[in-house]
Amino acid sequence: MKKLLGTAIAAILLFPVTSVNAEVFKNLKVSGNLDIQMNSARNVLDFDAAAQDRISGVGTRTMLHMDWDLLDDVHSKVTLRKNDTVWGTAASGGQGAAGGSQAIGHRDTAGTATNGILGNVFIDQANFTIDKLLGHFDTTVGRQFYGEPGSLNFYWGPRDTQDQDVTSFDAVRVNAENDWMKVTAIGGMITAVPNGTAGADSNTKMKGINIGWKGLPLKVNTYLWNRLFQGTGVSGSVAGRNDNLYTYGLKLAGESDWGWFSAEFAKQSGECRSAAAGRCGTEAAAAHAANYTGHAFLAELGFNADVANVGGISPWASFGLGTGQSDSLSGTQDGFQSVASDWRPGVINRRFSGAGAGAGSDVLGGGVGAGGSTTTGLSNRVVYGIGTNFTPAAMDQLTVGVQAWDFRRQRNDVQVAVASGNKHIGTEVAVTANWAHSENVSLSAGVARFFTGGFIKEQLTSDSPASFIFSDVSLRF
Repeated sequence: MKKLLGTAIAAILLFPVTSVNAEVFKNLKVSGNLDIQMNSARNVLDFDAAAQDRISGVGTRTMLHMDWDLLDDVHSKVTLRKNDTVWGTAASGGQGAAGGSQAIGHRDTAGTATNGILGNVFIDQANFTIDKLLGHFDTTVGRQFYGEPGSLNFYWGPRDTQDQDVTSFDAVRVNAENDWMKVTAIGGMITAVPNGTAGADSNTKMKGINIGWKGLPLKVNTYLWNRLFQGTGVSGSVAGRNDNLYTYGLKLAGESDWGWFSAEFAKQSGECRSAAAGRCGTEAAAAHAANYTGHAFLAELGFNADVANVGGISPWASFGLGTGQSDSLSGTQDGFQSVASDWRPGVINRRFSGAGAGAGSDVLGGGVGAGGSTTTGLSNRVVYGIGTNFTPAAMDQLTVGVQAWDFRRQRNDVQVAVASGNKHIGTEVAVTANWAHSENVSLSAGVARFFTGGFIKEQLTSDSPASFIFSDVSLRF
């Protein structure tokens, strides 16, 4: 399918529109976005000023989305991305880059893996949607984005991490609805072994269902997801068994003129059969499975107030808790497993919360022992956040915000005993500003500081806060 779509895209871009290809690309719509990040940071990797851990650079991500009607009831979508270049280099540390040695300003257009422009353009979406299959189901097949940015459990799509990484999901998605519910069912692959590869397929599969309930005073969603690691060892051995994780939950949300709130509770079950030492409790030492028992809770609350001749004020608060492993010998996996979470609270934590696919990725505290300090999702974390946003009446395109976040481990267990018992990871404070130039153009800037807690201090002979200044530009077209 990817070859077919690639050929079709090349045809429409390189050849004049004729009566033939006009039908193939009927109702073609082209849109996209250009995101520019200007980052200046210090100590975000190791919290050690003596280590010269400094970041200063500008990165660009360009995405092009193409939608067209392949048939009257079949619609195609392709998304192209290029974000391998940091300003001042021929090719650099963005996602998908493979280095480069050419002089600045002389990018080869050849499709090579090392320095070519075409070799660093990636297809993030390539799918088609069939309307009302079997009379009821809108069905999307192929590589696609799924979920909402900031989702606690499952999100595949563009992110605003330091390397501006993009994730996608190869799946079949089916949507159907009636007067009292909207159902989305998905089945697909996260990772897979190519066809024809010798040996057992060590695939990672994902399937699930989300139900949105209608006619209620609140927005209510229930879901059930399953992640399956296929075992590749000898039948009956630890490595030969499948690892099955089930995540089911309830999400509530409400919004009115006075404010908003949301709450989500997720519980996990299934059998942990990973061969990784200690991950499944006694599973590392015995040929039987441990049980997944983790859970997580996330709640956010905000208020809206308009002060005459002053402006709008919106204070908010957030709380999240995700369980950690109780010990390495319990025969259970108590830690909540974030499969594809995009919940990254804060400013420094949001930008440097995890490594993407690019060589230039940095992880907040990634150079400090096991367990780290980042919070993507709620695996073994307790997180508090408070803040407020202010929009002055005289400049309603400007929004200024202040926020503070506190990050703690939910448990210090035997598996990752890198601290003597202190669970406090750190505290982040930040000031941000956003200017909405228009509906499709926005500029943002901010400054933030992350102060290490006892969990980090116990692992370092000396520690220093992490600091970060940023300025971003976002264009949609």
